[in-house]
Amino acid sequence: MQRGGGLLILPGDFQAAGDRSPTQFYDAWTAPGGKAVCPARLAKYQADLEPAIHPAVQTFAHPALEVLADPARNYSASVLVHSYWQLQIDEKDPDVRVGGRLDTADPFLVDRKLGEGRVLLLSVSLDHRQSNLPAIRPFFVPLVHELVYYLAGATATGGNVQSGQEASLDVPAWLSDPAAGPGRLLEVLTPLGSRRAAQIADIDGARRLIFSDTDAPGVYRVVVPPASKAASAPAAARTSSSSCPTNRRRVASTASPPPTFAAPRSTCRSTRPPTRRNSPPSSTAARRGWRSGRG
Repeated sequence: MQRGGGLLILPGDFQAAGDRSPTQFYDAWTAPGGKAVCPARLAKYQADLEPAIHPAVQTFAHPALEVLADPARNYSASVLVHSYWQLQIDEKDPDVRVGGRLDTADPFLVDRKLGEGRVLLLSVSLDHRQSNLPAIRPFFVPLVHELVYYLAGATATGGNVQSGQEASLDVPAWLSDPAAGPGRLLEVLTPLGSRRAAQIADIDGARRLIFSDTDAPGVYRVVVPPASKAASAPAAARTSSSSCPTNRRRVASTASPPPTFAAPRSTCRSTRPPTRRNSPPSSTAARRGWRSGRG
């Protein structure tokens, strides 16, 4: 953490081993120099609340909660929190900030700068023990994705598409004329495992791949014909692939060196987690991925 990196703390209903309480366990967790690792103290565990409480999205001011703060995508009323940790913040610590709260005004997310890294603490677990969060996928999936991206130092923004909206991707340079001229069709592997046609077109001087059949949330992969790839694809791109989980569309690059997409970090979000039933494109085809999220 001192040299960079990210840590997500989910205390849940954890009971520390031995005689220490969860509060004592996290209080004793310090970095070199004695600075606390946990962004806040676990003050009191609130269990079996009736009625349940909700995240207060109007208080979400953290970059990792930005997507969920969009009033047009407010699913917080469906999120029922019946147990959580009340967190005690050191208001004098300049490295700590509250990123969002529950509707009780108690913190939902707390962020600490630790060296060159970041530590996030959630007052609610990410399983069914304290809430129905995993069941509310339009809230849960982007939440988990944004937390991970923030801690990885790669919070994705822009280039997003809702389910049912048209996706437009830059065509990589190695797949340009004559293999991918305007009007050419490529196949897209949908989250349901079916293949659909995507068209290549010249738009505002740029070659783009256009695909509109995005109703199913999940990962979409453009399958490049092996013959076209073998003729002109650089070696690094031949086995490259990318995917990203989000609420709106982004395209993320995972190959090194980066694939030749013009927006290597444009991503896509999904309100549902990636389906694992789908067979990826064959190893002889270069693959690109994006996700679609249901609005």
